[in-house]
Amino acid sequence: MEKAKLKKRLQLLLKIVLTGVALFIVFQKVELSRIAAVMRYAHAIWFLPAFIFFNLSKIISALRLNVLFREIPIHLDNWKNLRLYYLGMFYNLFLPGGIGGDGYKVIYLKKRNNTSTKRIVQAVLMDRISGLVALIVLVLAFCGFILPHPYRYAALVLSVFVVPAFYLGSKILFPTFLKPFYQINLQSLLVQGCQVICALFILLALQTTSYYPEYLALFLVSSIITIVPVTVGGVGMRELVFVYAATVFPIDEEKAVTLGFVFFLITGVSSLAGAFAKIDK
Repeated sequence: MEKAKLKKRLQLLLKIVLTGVALFIVFQKVELSRIAAVMRYAHAIWFLPAFIFFNLSKIISALRLNVLFREIPIHLDNWKNLRLYYLGMFYNLFLPGGIGGDGYKVIYLKKRNNTSTKRIVQAVLMDRISGLVALIVLVLAFCGFILPHPYRYAALVLSVFVVPAFYLGSKILFPTFLKPFYQINLQSLLVQGCQVICALFILLALQTTSYYPEYLALFLVSSIITIVPVTVGGVGMRELVFVYAATVFPIDEEKAVTLGFVFFLITGVSSLAGAFAKIDK
């Protein structure tokens, strides 16, 4: 038990250190005062629809996960499942040294259902992978707009084969979840689509007037990077993507980094709802 606690504390310490390093690099490239200036002249009214679409993405995510739970079978009503989902978000962001949101969900459901831990973990993993697949599809689709001609067609062709490849892999690794396969992948595309719209509204708030495909493609790439929780809440990693991408793509460095910070703030405010989610013990 003591070793487990020590390991968690070391993991948290490492995340804090990596977060600090990432932010240090970002602020070496972009002055904080310039980011503050971008925020000072922002049209704050656009942050409201950004907040709405972010939370809509999370509601669809919760529904997608519940579809997978019913296959193993665990039957949660959608309202309880949504509360559990937001509680998981709260654990992920505000208790990064603990078991994490997915770990909490697995433990909670195992205690209350006659279902193996392995099957619950598989459902959560399938949920995560389907989200990643949707991200890859959308990144490749956006690359069809921003890459030079020889590469844009290759990206579009590859985007067509991602889901079939995922299906073949699922037949081997996750056969239990083949029945709702197309439903959860459609939901995953809706989830990422809502987050793209969220990012678009943030860009409108920051008075961005051009290069939307570049910003949104890089936003999706940064979402892939932050899937691996090497920093606290992904802070720093998303901004690093924008900082280095600004040397290649014609985007405004300050607005891109501000996009990352505002998205994190929306995530944080939304995740706070999980602190008030009442789940029976």
